[in-house]
Amino acid sequence: MNKIFLTSTLLFSLSALGQELPLDTSIKDLPPSLAIKVNKEIQLEVFRDKYNVYRHTIESSSTDPRGFIISCDHLQRLKENTTLLHISNVQQSVLPMLNNANERWNEYYLDFYFSSDEIPKSDNCVLQISSKRELPPSTVGEALNYTDGYFSFIDSDPYADLDDETAQQIILKKIANLIENNSYKESLLYFSMLERRQQDLPEDFYYYYAKSLKMSGESKKAMIYLKKYLAKYGKTGKYYERTTQLISEM
Repeated sequence: MNKIFLTSTLLFSLSALGQELPLDTSIKDLPPSLAIKVNKEIQLEVFRDKYNVYRHTIESSSTDPRGFIISCDHLQRLKENTTLLHISNVQQSVLPMLNNANERWNEYYLDFYFSSDEIPKSDNCVLQISSKRELPPSTVGEALNYTDGYFSFIDSDPYADLDDETAQQIILKKIANLIENNSYKESLLYFSMLERRQQDLPEDFYYYYAKSLKMSGESKKAMIYLKKYLAKYGKTGKYYERTTQLISEM
């Protein structure tokens, strides 16, 4: 039985950059802007079945929070050199069970298919997903997303201890800097933070979020926000022409 930890200490949203990292990448070498803190910790018990599938029962993680970084063995060593463990796919499986009293039930699993033969014996490993398929929310919680080859946090807030006004100003400044540098994919994390914090979103939000989504290859989601913009501001909106132009390009 292997133990895989979903750590709550210091995590990095690799999908925000959308970059492929070398297997010898150290966490300390990642940009500080990717550091996010979360408030939960999950330990996954993973076993290898007779079909060479690493399997984890879903019940213990169905309310799982938020996360993409999974480390083997010792959490504190995440701060040291940590390598990415490449896996080829993640799937949900259901196994019908029958006991001696002829009672039937289903057991649900999250299956990890590794590119290598087995989980390395090293102390540090991070699961890197290569499949583009999106995990059903019921498998590991609605907050766990599965994008661009990585588990990514979509429900983490590094500014949770700040008041809303201060946090929003910081987030807006980060978004502006990222867009100015054409770092559209990295900006998505901050748009998501802003949307959760602020109910009355500014007009700029819809257009620039949609543009960043489009530039990051998420055209379907971009269209949702473009339509929201048109529904809210119509032809009188200051981004009307640019919004319709974006729509015509998709």
